[in-house]
Amino acid sequence: MPEYSVADIRYIIRADDFHKMYGFARNLRERVLLTLLWLTGARTSEILNLKKKDIQIEEDRIRFSILTEKLPKGKFVVERRNLILKVGREEYYIKDLEQYLSRLKDESKLFSFTRRTMVNIIHRISNAALGITLCPYNFRHSRMTLLTEAGYRDEELMRFKGCRSLDGVRPYQHARKVEYDIEVSA
Repeated sequence: MPEYSVADIRYIIRADDFHKMYGFARNLRERVLLTLLWLTGARTSEILNLKKKDIQIEEDRIRFSILTEKLPKGKFVVERRNLILKVGREEYYIKDLEQYLSRLKDESKLFSFTRRTMVNIIHRISNAALGITLCPYNFRHSRMTLLTEAGYRDEELMRFKGCRSLDGVRPYQHARKVEYDIEVSA
């Protein structure tokens, strides 16, 4: 996976990092790209396959219909997963998303650039905003880690990530905040 070679894929993007990066985006398209990566934790290919009709913005939530195409264990799988995220329409990044979507036709893809271009955009913005090189995968890894830290169950994480087995969410179990009440008697 070449885009990871210069990126720190262990870095967890927090909300303040997202907002800093958002401020360094050059245009509306880049801001929308950051928003989609941040909110959905989707794969690069899933973001590049998104069409206007795949996103419905309501007053207090956004619905994403994400198309997944992958090769798990020797077979090609195409499936669609629906994410419903509670995000208010009043958020500045949602307003930008609405503005961007208003310019597109329903069947239009959101972005007409390549995977390499997306990686280059994220490299540039993360270097400028945070002083480190990140890649689109950092958003996926970060979203899953943050959901795990928030206490989401394994089944919810699997649905969100678009995976079918616990193997897909096990790497994030280290993030669980677990406290043990242990009585030690003398």
